[in-house]
Amino acid sequence: MTKQSESIVDGQEEIGLSDVQVTNIQADQVTMEMSAAQNIQATDMVMNRSAAVQVDAQSVNLSNAVAGVVNAEYVDLQQAGAGLVRSASATLHQSSVGVVYGGTVELHDVETVMVIGREVHAPTIHTSLLLANKVEGNVETVLDTPRALLAGLTAGIAFGLVSVIGKIIRGRR
Repeated sequence: MTKQSESIVDGQEEIGLSDVQVTNIQADQVTMEMSAAQNIQATDMVMNRSAAVQVDAQSVNLSNAVAGVVNAEYVDLQQAGAGLVRSASATLHQSSVGVVYGGTVELHDVETVMVIGREVHAPTIHTSLLLANKVEGNVETVLDTPRALLAGLTAGIAFGLVSVIGKIIRGRR
């Protein structure tokens, strides 16, 4: 039986939640087991078989969990899912993420739509778009940095030509 609570915003050092739904959490250390939350602010966040809409923390560890947006210095995902991960250092294992944006990104058997990072390390990664300064590993992308630049340049030229032709046609009338 899941219990519901509005908010836990008292800045406690440590909060452990099990089988509960909350709106807001603010604490130093948060541990969630089979629970759900909308907004979490913490120094250290651990989620196991849980869900959250927004997580803001120094360190985040998700295992068999899902989160909409994760903002943290360090992120570790194990068989987890997230819409957006923004982190200085992210390590993802057997997870699915919409967008990963970070300094150093390590990916192991991960499915993503977009990876943006200073350094990306991956034995094999499947992504639609990869933008990175340094890539180590076998990365399979639909669109990498050079192709993204070429696509942008091509789209810009096409838009410019259509605009010029449109002005010429309108000018003759």
